[in-house]
Amino acid sequence: MRVGAAGQTLADVLGAESDPVYRAGQALTVLESWQLRLPRLRIMVVGGLTPRVVALIGTSVRSAGSAISTSSDVRHVLHLKSLMQRELGTEPLDIAGYAHTGQLFEIRPSAVADLRRATWTLAEAADDVVAAFSALQGAQGALGC
Repeated sequence: MRVGAAGQTLADVLGAESDPVYRAGQALTVLESWQLRLPRLRIMVVGGLTPRVVALIGTSVRSAGSAISTSSDVRHVLHLKSLMQRELGTEPLDIAGYAHTGQLFEIRPSAVADLRRATWTLAEAADDVVAAFSALQGAQGALGC
């Protein structure tokens, strides 16, 4: 299977928009943990307007579950941890069809480390924002605003 163009980076494929990169980071973080348990698992990115991160185990295409937006008011770290505890879902994606488009990229494990760390850092920061906003709302309620 021919996969992507040589020399492209993860940033080239994912783009520079923060929310899609955060969502991809969540999926990559989860799939990386699975790759440690299943060495034959290959992490792939299907490029395009909205890149998708999937796992390939043999010919089976799997996904990490639903990633959340940076603006979500759920607990980000807890959500990411729960994604890591779930089984991978099955994707009805014809991966072979993408192999000839130049939009299918295999991600080397070494390429994920920085994005994984950034994803956890952003999840922690998002939790701090949610907590601060909740406290502010509670304070407004106490004041009768």
